[in-house]
Amino acid sequence: MARKSRKKTGSAVCVSTSPAVKPFSTAIYARLSVENSGKNDDGDSIENQVSICREYIEERPYLSLTDVFSDNGAKGTSFERPEFNRMMDMIKAGKINAVVCKDLSRFGRDYIETGNYLEKIFPFLGVRFIAITDHFDSFETDGSEESLMIPLKNMINELYAKDISRKIRTSFDERMAKGEFLPGFIPYGYVKSKTVEYGIDVDEEVAENIKRIFKWRLEGASIPEINRRLNALGATTPAVRKLQLGIWHSEKYNNPEWRGCTVKNILTNPLYTGWAKFLERVNEESSATKLLDKIDKSAKRNNLSFYRQILFDEFESKNCFYCGKPLSPNKVHVDHFIPWSFIKDDNLWNLVLACPSCNAKKNDKLPVRSYLDSIIERNRHIIVELHRPEMRNYQASIISRVYDWAKLNGYDKEWKPSNQRKVFVDTD
Repeated sequence: MARKSRKKTGSAVCVSTSPAVKPFSTAIYARLSVENSGKNDDGDSIENQVSICREYIEERPYLSLTDVFSDNGAKGTSFERPEFNRMMDMIKAGKINAVVCKDLSRFGRDYIETGNYLEKIFPFLGVRFIAITDHFDSFETDGSEESLMIPLKNMINELYAKDISRKIRTSFDERMAKGEFLPGFIPYGYVKSKTVEYGIDVDEEVAENIKRIFKWRLEGASIPEINRRLNALGATTPAVRKLQLGIWHSEKYNNPEWRGCTVKNILTNPLYTGWAKFLERVNEESSATKLLDKIDKSAKRNNLSFYRQILFDEFESKNCFYCGKPLSPNKVHVDHFIPWSFIKDDNLWNLVLACPSCNAKKNDKLPVRSYLDSIIERNRHIIVELHRPEMRNYQASIISRVYDWAKLNGYDKEWKPSNQRKVFVDTD
């Protein structure tokens, strides 16, 4: 019997020793400009965006979902969004290396900034970016027609946002000129009109409380004393009234006590000045100081030295914002660009440094509109250079809108210095 050969054949199976490819740690990012309250639709709701992205990731083994980030009620023209910033922090920490969005417009509508992220920041950080419905994957761009269309789509998205903003602003201006009511929440003491669209009517259930507040203030009562009197009467608070009207639903707002600055806010809200005018007419002038003067005093102005230090020392703004005159440390005034008497608040985005002469002559007037562009540009530099937390929620549209509101509410006399000259120049 012949012996079998013990020589091994070359038919052995070859086992690969190369390591498995690690999937991308992927983030889903969703955004909606106007906050939706969980409504289900087939459009761009947050839930719909996230659902599309989840399905996309599940079908691709090289993507592994790490977290979901959604900014509900955040405009695409600004990248100062809470969830977007949290996502970027995780990217910088190395916890995420891929981002999936439904489309480019959900990521952002600022042409320059969006392009900066796609072409510079994400490639530098090694992040893969995917926009599903735009068929864009940053790891597969090869000069194809689709990839060349991305800058054009970004530009279209920005132009769309600007066009919508202009149309909304024009619509709001027309409604304000007609005396229509626009804010999201109707103030305490009023209800939505049943007969006039965008109109308001007096809320008879709590109107007496508004009358009491102004009457007691006219008689000299302090705000804490007014709070005590309202609580003693068991008067319905603004929070409770919102629950009763179905505006709010959570029981955490069921607060039956008057406290804090609620009364002060009512006294300083221009919508209530009709009550003040009425009470001034029915009371003898000699019986008390004018009520509107007392209301103005209830909103005390704060010390602005903190903002002077930011603008003069940190931002190094050494010239008068209005006339351009060099400022010396002992002759620097902090001025409210939009008059404090209208805005009743101290916001860094509305504060500028002025020489004593301009500060005194401007007084409670609005600067001419050309200065609006200058302060918007100034604010952009503060955000870029200082990263101040006071500017976190600032948007250029805010100061433009408040400026227009001020003009429509009696601040129609524009001011400019006799020796006006351009100071703030963009050096980028």
